[in-house]
Amino acid sequence: MSIPDKVAEGGSGSRLFYYGTQIEVHVGDRIRIRRWFRQDLEGVVCYIPGVSPRHTELEYEDVKKWAFKTTDGTTWATVYSPEQAQPKKKMKFVARSDDLGISPETTLL
Repeated sequence: MSIPDKVAEGGSGSRLFYYGTQIEVHVGDRIRIRRWFRQDLEGVVCYIPGVSPRHTELEYEDVKKWAFKTTDGTTWATVYSPEQAQPKKKMKFVARSDDLGISPETTLL
């Protein structure tokens, strides 16, 4: 999938787009992750490098990760490299919310 030329208004944005759409990933997005033979996971995007205040557990040395938190409280982080990796097909956009994500002081478990 190619990266759409268009980014969100008001800045450079995340440069991440939900599979097969022009919908850019934003902090606070409500998402659903489909899983085989198990119940779907629901969560909220809580961290995007360059958009969120820097978090030392998600950005260090040459490593950058974006993250989402599921309803059971688990934080899932994945590599942030918009030129090489976009959200997988199993991750679906549900709705926008005003959730502010995690603060730099939040300890990830």
